[in-house]
Amino acid sequence: MKVLVYLPIDAFVKRWAHRLEADGHEVESTFTFSIFTRRLRWADCTLVNATKHDAPRYLWKLLLSLLWARLLRRPVALCVSIDLLDLCDRRPLRALLWVVNWIAFHCPRLVILLATRKHMARRYGLPERRVVFIRNCPDRVKFQPLERSPERVGDRPLTFLYHGELLWWHGLERFLAIYEEIKRRQPARLIVTGNFYPTAFRVLGLAASRREIVVKRQLAALLERDDVHYRGRVSIDDLRWHMAEADFHVSLLNNDNVQARTELRTCLLEAMAAGMACLHAPTPAIATPLFRDGENIVLVDPGDPVACAEKILQLARAPERLDAIRRNAVRTITEHFDIDAEYARVLTRLEQIQQS
Repeated sequence: MKVLVYLPIDAFVKRWAHRLEADGHEVESTFTFSIFTRRLRWADCTLVNATKHDAPRYLWKLLLSLLWARLLRRPVALCVSIDLLDLCDRRPLRALLWVVNWIAFHCPRLVILLATRKHMARRYGLPERRVVFIRNCPDRVKFQPLERSPERVGDRPLTFLYHGELLWWHGLERFLAIYEEIKRRQPARLIVTGNFYPTAFRVLGLAASRREIVVKRQLAALLERDDVHYRGRVSIDDLRWHMAEADFHVSLLNNDNVQARTELRTCLLEAMAAGMACLHAPTPAIATPLFRDGENIVLVDPGDPVACAEKILQLARAPERLDAIRRNAVRTITEHFDIDAEYARVLTRLEQIQQS
């Protein structure tokens, strides 16, 4: 099968492209609209990736590409990880985005959505036969269980790690109140790695979300603190080193908007695969039997920083419980987040739309 991969931004789409090529399929990847239009007739099937980075620079390119493919009646599968509508609180922009997204989502023969974002299919009236829901999976080769130092918390500061893009809906700024409560009781430090990238969506310099403007300032102030160690983007080896020295992973501490409530962060899954105890707000995305508070994840309510600090410190002083959470986190990822199974499901659907 000849597969054209257009705008491969999400990590799992890149991995699918590599797997398709390894399985003997002819694969071409491009970010260029002119190449896409020329190679569209060559491909038996085209996989188009839409993510938060697509707007606004890629938004119109994406729409024109899908309309062109529809005009030529070429089989296209659209993989969407984030709905830009969930990042926008300005009504004129929301109306425009809804129209653009409705057209874009109804052009391809297949729409691939993350399993935690089924509301997107309902929002745009997508029929079940044209939608496949997938589970995001970490790269378990890169994020294997860590070998930790035998040094205990009482002999060093309690260490927290945040990694990944500094997106405004992840709630890192809300960890600050919990962090202050912990520091009143014992020494602690926070390590932050990743890009300072609060949001990608702007129109004529205007942020799509007013909340994003406020949080961007809070994040900038947080990164300038003396007790916050901001490393920027780091290599995978350096990231694993930071993971090994950290006691807890700060995963997601926001439950205020649709984007946060429906996001199962890749960084959360990577940290669990590496055997970290992850701090997470009680969002619907993890309200499943797979995630159990105190067993493979640590649920915290940022609205009550005192209770959160006490809960974290109790775990830090109970190394056996903390080690059990880490082992169970690794087991959860190993047993339930298999990239091979998700790839097989996607490949089956790609072959179906190619044959149709």
